[in-house]
Amino acid sequence: MSELTEEVSLENPIFGKLKARGSDVLVTVFGTFVVAGMCVLGYVMWEHKAEDLGNKVQLTNAIKEMTSAQREQNMISREQVCLLAMPQDRREREFSTENSLCKRLSRER
Repeated sequence: MSELTEEVSLENPIFGKLKARGSDVLVTVFGTFVVAGMCVLGYVMWEHKAEDLGNKVQLTNAIKEMTSAQREQNMISREQVCLLAMPQDRREREFSTENSLCKRLSRER
């Protein structure tokens, strides 16, 4: 393999005079692109992390709501089973009473 032996010279009033051989320029340009790419990748990961946190909070709230709805549904189902197990003449009394046996049993579990 042949080495790059071209020499580049830049003059700037701010940075002064800069001289570099071809291989040094190639390494510098490649390194600059790698650093810029890593910065962009870091920014994308940072933004994704913030969005992911919001999604986790929404998912947690949705699961809490589903759990409370399921508990209420189970309580109603237990009360219905209890009422159906009672004789016909006691069902209406048990259903209309606030502190009935079936309501207490459905809340205890």
